[in-house]
Amino acid sequence: MVRSLPVALFALRIALGLFLLVVGVIKLMDLEAFTEDVFNYQILFPPYDAYAAYFVAWLEVILGIILIIGLWGTRGALLLTSGLLVSFIAALSSAASKGLNINCGCFGHSDEPTNFFLHISFNVVLFLLTLALFWSHLRKESLEPA
Repeated sequence: MVRSLPVALFALRIALGLFLLVVGVIKLMDLEAFTEDVFNYQILFPPYDAYAAYFVAWLEVILGIILIIGLWGTRGALLLTSGLLVSFIAALSSAASKGLNINCGCFGHSDEPTNFFLHISFNVVLFLLTLALFWSHLRKESLEPA
């Protein structure tokens, strides 16, 4: 059981990295639509909505690559990922509290409205996973398989 923990942590880090990479690339493929999704939250307005859209999409891609490679910057990538997830939770909570009927843009543009409870819960789970990976990295447990 103890030997399987580093393998599980390694697999979780790779899965988180792949997830970030995929959602970032999806957003980059249609930055105009993602910028519109960011605007719909009614938090940022032009041109800051576009800046945020570009920044978030590229940050997700870069963090995903760092987490997949895992050779350098893993601790920082996990810390930035946790901050990104907290900002997603805050933005989704803000939109839900305003009663907005929008698509979150989390997995690409869609005309379907967001189930805020589901998306907030998913981001909380990802946040807790990221914190667990960060904590294990701080404790110097190997994230690579033996």
